[in-house]
Amino acid sequence: PGGALPLILMVVGVPNTGKSSLINALRKATAPKRERMRKSTKPAKTGSMPGVTRHLSGFQVSWDPPVFVLDTPGVLAPRLEGGWLTALRLGAADLIAHSRGDDEALATFVLYTLAAHYRHQLDCWPRAANQVEKLLARNGDLPHVHEEGQLTPLDFRLLLESNARLLEGCEALGAELLEA
Repeated sequence: PGGALPLILMVVGVPNTGKSSLINALRKATAPKRERMRKSTKPAKTGSMPGVTRHLSGFQVSWDPPVFVLDTPGVLAPRLEGGWLTALRLGAADLIAHSRGDDEALATFVLYTLAAHYRHQLDCWPRAANQVEKLLARNGDLPHVHEEGQLTPLDFRLLLESNARLLEGCEALGAELLEA
C-alpha cells in the first residue's frame, strides 16, 4: 500500500567476469549512509578464481525505489563444443578453473598461439614455448621467479597479469586467443 513494488534483477554471465563485483559497486554507490554502516549488509563474495559464487544470492542495491539484484554462479554450456582446444582457450582467458598442473600447458598454448599468429610481426615475442623460462628470468621482479632466475611452478595468472610489462611495445594480443 502506497510503496513502490520492488524491481528484481538477475546478473548472469560466464564465470569470473565481475558479476559479483558489479553488484558490490552498485550497492556501494546507492546504499544510504546508515545501511553502509550496518554489519548485516555483507557484500557479494568475490575472488580471482572462477567459482566463488556457488549459490543464488540476493542483494538490495537501491532503497528508493527498492531494487534487488540476484547474483548467480557463472554459466557455461554443459558440454564444450570443440573439446580440448575450447578448454585451453577458456583456461587461458581464466574463464574456467584450472589446477597448478595445467598452468604450464596453458602457458605453452598461449606462446604457440601467439607465435603462430605473430611470428612475422612481433620481434618482442619468443617464437617457441620453451622460451618461457628465458622470458621470465629476464623479468626477475615477477613474484614466481627466484633470485637465481629459476621458476617456481608457473603461476599462469601472474603471467597474464604481467604480460603488459613482458610485451612492452607489442600490440594487445589477448583477444586473438579466443578467436584463434
